[in-house]
Amino acid sequence: MKSFVLLFVFFAASDAAYKRWLPNLNYGNPKNWNIGNPPCPNDHVLMPAIAPIVYMQSNSTVLELVLPMNGEIILGSSMSLTFPAAPSLAPENCPGTDATFNRTKPENWFDPKNWCTTQSETGPCEEPSDLDLELMPCALDQVIFPEKSSFLVDLDTSDPITVGMLKIRGKAYTTSTFRQFISGKEGKKEFVRTKGTVLPRVNIQQESCDDVTGCACGNDNFKIKSKICALQKPLCRAVTCQNMIEPEGSCCRLCGTSLELEYTLGFSIASIKKLLKEHFGKDKYNTTKTSLTKMAKGNVMILITDNADGDDAVMMGKDINDYLMEDQEKDHRYGIKTIIIRSSTSLKPTPSARKSGLTWDRNILIGVIVGSIILVLLIIVVTFVVIRRRRGLSGFDFQLFGKKSDDGIQSTSFQDFGQDTTRGFDNPLYDNPLKEDYYQDPTKVDPVLKFNPVFSSEGIEEDSSI
Repeated sequence: MKSFVLLFVFFAASDAAYKRWLPNLNYGNPKNWNIGNPPCPNDHVLMPAIAPIVYMQSNSTVLELVLPMNGEIILGSSMSLTFPAAPSLAPENCPGTDATFNRTKPENWFDPKNWCTTQSETGPCEEPSDLDLELMPCALDQVIFPEKSSFLVDLDTSDPITVGMLKIRGKAYTTSTFRQFISGKEGKKEFVRTKGTVLPRVNIQQESCDDVTGCACGNDNFKIKSKICALQKPLCRAVTCQNMIEPEGSCCRLCGTSLELEYTLGFSIASIKKLLKEHFGKDKYNTTKTSLTKMAKGNVMILITDNADGDDAVMMGKDINDYLMEDQEKDHRYGIKTIIIRSSTSLKPTPSARKSGLTWDRNILIGVIVGSIILVLLIIVVTFVVIRRRRGLSGFDFQLFGKKSDDGIQSTSFQDFGQDTTRGFDNPLYDNPLKEDYYQDPTKVDPVLKFNPVFSSEGIEEDSSI
């Protein structure tokens, strides 16, 4: 029995997901410093010329702090920044260096790596879905920019962004109040536009999904999808299977299975979610990841992938399909009308191929070898014929369809070896009858040959083998 790690990632269910922004400009974030860690007491802290708003969420001591004219550090509640009169006496722990704050480039709103999906504002991040378009906020998701943090977000887009709710450091915004915020001094520093000056349109619907069949993400707009996939496609995994599937919502071709469910009255996406957790959460498949989503056209899709070649995902997809088909025929508990299943195929040899000792690539190799042999034989035959003709050894020239004679009779000619002959006669049945009657008179002699060509034994070589 295989070890089992089953990861469920559910989107577009009756309760919308939380999408939390990950990058920040916090002073204590090691990723924000060129030295790979926050400054220590003997360090000289340098803020760049184009300085963002840096948030200090804990007490800190540094030897020196250099701020540009427009630099800004926000101290959290009861936080302090201390400058000692002399270097620390513990140089082994902090020898002292120039620590430069290096996060000055805004992070793209449409980059999925900047978001994590949670079930609460502060909950742990879930395993990322294989549906790339749902890794960033969907139309009814609750968007969270965490408290005690500052940000640098690139909102450069000419296309409207739609979310369910939006909170920044605990404060909820509406469409109009958020527009006012990004127009102000602080908002302009945190939500920037790298191209143009037009304010981005962010629609905050202030509602969540209340449809029991689920709600579509809404990121299938061509321009939005193009922005997301331009960033995600370079991260697509290498091909490890054949006939990879291309599920709606993914920027990559995947190994695994998708089940598209068309439903009727009585269907609930929560019941499918419960089924997958309770009935297929057994020790049977290895590192299988399942995503459940509402498609743009209204159907519900179950996407199953794994960390290998998709074989475990395909097996699980078949089991789910069989289970739902059986329910469709008997109990009708899930309200499934039809199921469309799409699966990748394995690169491994089939059982029949294993039995014969051949795989698909070896069969191709055998075909190439046989074709090469035939080609070599053909070259040899052609070469042989050419050599014989050049030496004048044409052999027999058999013409099945010769020229017709004057009387319309089709003739067949043979060409003897060599150009001249010292023995022979014309065929009296066809074109050129003999001028002399050598058949009637055996004593008649040909003036050129000096003997009767029909009856004389002269000119005939004896065969010693007879």
